[in-house]
Order: sequence, then structure tokens, then C-alpha cells
Amino acid sequence: MGTILNVDESCNGTPTRTGFGGIFHNNGGLFLSAFSSMISHSEDILLAELTSIYHGLRIAIDMKIDDLACYSDSLLSINLIKGDNPHYHVYVVLIQNIKDILATNNFTVHHTLKEGN
Repeated sequence: MGTILNVDESCNGTPTRTGFGGIFHNNGGLFLSAFSSMISHSEDILLAELTSIYHGLRIAIDMKIDDLACYSDSLLSINLIKGDNPHYHVYVVLIQNIKDILATNNFTVHHTLKEGN
């Protein structure tokens, strides 16, 4: 793999704020780019993780990255993306958008342990 994207989410504070972000680096560990943002009025960690993956993949396309491995510590997110399309899932559109990007690019998604992310 040429480029690696590690994504993660967070949820804390009073009032609760949900954030997400990611970091791009090459397979030698050299920093390439990073991003972060917030989802206002949400405490949904799954939404934050899926949004982080989606935004990371969109940024990779904008950066003209040809070969990408995306790592997330959310096994649920990875299973939703790699599994059959969950037609009635609350985030079905976001999940399908991620699947569409993966189908048309040389990008892959993988689960990693929190310690490895």
C-alpha cells in the first residue's frame, strides 16, 4: 500500500461534542496530511466513525491518492462497510457512499486495534 489513513472519533464534554479526524501517512510513516471536524448536536460514535472514514476517502480522492489502506478501530463500522448492504440501517446512505468510493478506487478499509490506530 502506498498511503495509509488512520481514522478515529471522540465524544466528550458537557455539552457533549462528537468529533472525528484522520491522518494520512506513507508506508514509511512520513506524515502527508490530516483532518478533523465536529458533528454538532450528536453523541453517536458510529456516525462519527463512518463520517471520518467517508471524509478521509473523499480527501484521498482530492489528493489524487491512487492506493490507500484506511484503518479504523471500529469493528462495527468495518463490518457494516464490508458486509451486505443494510437496507434499513439509519446510516445506509453514508455506508453506501463509502462502498461506492471503495468500488471505484484502489482503496481498502481494515479493522485495527485501538492501540494500533
